[in-house]
Amino acid sequence: MEMEDARIAVPSCLEGTQLKSSDFIWPESDRPYTSFFPSQDPAMAVGFSNEIQQRKDLEFPEVDLSLPDEEILSILRCAASSWGFFRVRNHGIPQDLFESIARHASDFFGLQLSEKRAISRVPPLPLGYTSIERSSDIKSWSEALHLMPGRDKICSLLHQVPSFREPHSFSSDVDKYFSLVGALANRIIRLLFQGLQVDAEQVDAVFNSIESSTLRINYYPACPVADFTYGSPPHKDYGGLAILHQDDVGGLEVLKDGCWVPVLPVKGCLIVNVGELIQIVSNGRFPSVLHRSLVKCSQSRLSFVFFYFPSDDTWIGPIPKLITEDCPAKYKSFYMRDYKSVFGKAQKAHQSPSLFFQELTN
Repeated sequence: MEMEDARIAVPSCLEGTQLKSSDFIWPESDRPYTSFFPSQDPAMAVGFSNEIQQRKDLEFPEVDLSLPDEEILSILRCAASSWGFFRVRNHGIPQDLFESIARHASDFFGLQLSEKRAISRVPPLPLGYTSIERSSDIKSWSEALHLMPGRDKICSLLHQVPSFREPHSFSSDVDKYFSLVGALANRIIRLLFQGLQVDAEQVDAVFNSIESSTLRINYYPACPVADFTYGSPPHKDYGGLAILHQDDVGGLEVLKDGCWVPVLPVKGCLIVNVGELIQIVSNGRFPSVLHRSLVKCSQSRLSFVFFYFPSDDTWIGPIPKLITEDCPAKYKSFYMRDYKSVFGKAQKAHQSPSLFFQELTN
């Protein structure tokens, strides 16, 4: 059943745009509850179509980071190799920091579109606002604020929005969050590779600074066509580790054994997922997996996700110790800048950037 514009009330998030709710409706075969996201990427296009279902009986892996490292290693390795996702608790980031960032973010997204447009993101720089109207063939129902490390950089950006309250406080919160979540990401990455008996020095050669990392704060307004669109369609994360905080509304789903598994929000916990760079560095032992974000008809939702990206001059490839006769190198080595250069090409073709660096023998 297709939906007619006349039957859909114009939500406030579309006021001031030329968009209609119907602009966000995906073809019937590609909607969240009927099929799979079409792709030319053989790593993604596995031909699920209508056989994809939601599974709520699978136990999502959880890691308690207050346990001794030796107890964490096997749990972490199993979760990363079989799911590519896991929940962490006792991570050391205070709850009031999450709540403060969420409050500031809600204030920002509540501004008029014309005010938010004052800091529109200009790619490729991952800094600024992207609206629900950003151009794409089929649009997703979301807004985002992209931020980079550096309190002054964040504050300078937010000062360009005169009616935004407390830019200094928000900048301070985000700067503190970058520091804490960056340290958390480094600890998790070290533990992941320690489980493969890889020395920390080899891991630190790739993941040694968060200066090129980003924080994306996502806002998903209540959506009148929720069953017909996505907050974010099925995709993989291209960076190293991604660490997600979601509110109590939820909406994240992970593809596991051919089924979409809802990842329920748990207060005080964070969701971690393996990006394609860790898949490459681990020589495929820790796979990056498809996930998607759904939206709600009656509720808005907010999330923020830290993406770990190495610096442009970082040399990346499978760690030599993980290349064996039984498991030859699956990827070529490259500089991070070369990897980033294929992002646009990959996205247009619905492909993963890692495909451009696969060894032809595999």
